[in-house]
Amino acid sequence: MQTTDWNRQLWYGGYKWDAQGEEWSAAWGGSEPQWFGSLYPRLHRVLPASSILEIAPGMGRWTKFLLPLCRNYVGVDISLECVRGCQKTFADAHHARFMHKDGYSLSEVEDHSVDLVFSFDTLVHAEFDVLKRLIPQILQKLNERGVAFIHHSNMGSVGAEFKDAPDFGLRALSVSYKNIEDLIVQSGGRVIIQEVIDWGSGKVPRDCLTMLARGDGQQTDPVHLYNLQFMEESSNIRHFHAPYSVRLPDPTVPDTVSCQDAVEVDNLASQTALQRQGTPTKVLPVAADEVADERIAADVAVPRRGGMESPRSSKHRLQ
Repeated sequence: MQTTDWNRQLWYGGYKWDAQGEEWSAAWGGSEPQWFGSLYPRLHRVLPASSILEIAPGMGRWTKFLLPLCRNYVGVDISLECVRGCQKTFADAHHARFMHKDGYSLSEVEDHSVDLVFSFDTLVHAEFDVLKRLIPQILQKLNERGVAFIHHSNMGSVGAEFKDAPDFGLRALSVSYKNIEDLIVQSGGRVIIQEVIDWGSGKVPRDCLTMLARGDGQQTDPVHLYNLQFMEESSNIRHFHAPYSVRLPDPTVPDTVSCQDAVEVDNLASQTALQRQGTPTKVLPVAADEVADERIAADVAVPRRGGMESPRSSKHRLQ
């Protein structure tokens, strides 16, 4: 069980931040391709935002993408080492504040002031007792059109037998998509979307992405997505998005596409050509696409830019 004291000791002095958290984006080829290939597509309807609260920014892996998209930013972290690191890294961002808190409280953030609460790859370590205190405060900080996007554990649904798996990742065992949804409703909020995702190897649905808002807005049924292709998505991003993140032209920067990558790309191209010659692949129906698109548009009151069409999901509803 990952207690608050355990988290504090691990992330303040117990962990070497030599790579600034980039090691956790390796499966995507780095934080930049992960942000633009995986996270931003899920958040594009709520960004830019006037005011952003980031819970547990660490050393600023996502902060560097959030800061240009807001007028006011607050980062709250349990690790004083991370707070000091962000204050140094983003010293020129005068619209940003970083605060050291106890892991339970958001008291220094003004109520009803935040457009977006964001937390990714951190609250997966928070047990239900922590989220039981945080989520009511998150709802209290959101303004009437605000949205929160949090990445949390789903191990309460999966079962403790997976806690010794190689890619367990120190997930909280008491948290599930269902008890978080119930907690949000009981706290006066509403779920917009919940996406259960696999993490690591084995297609185990260890995690969940939950988008929520205050309960006094337009009422719609939540959309539940079950996505065991999240890590396949990361592989595609690493191979086909990450090369575009290289700063070119610059002869001092080594080519990020290795020889092995080139072989894999060539093999993939050959397989694709063979598939096209064979029996066409059956396309599975996606029941949630149109419904989710309409509900997001209703829930998130952000005007669409021009006549741009909304992206289509390839995920399926939770059974």
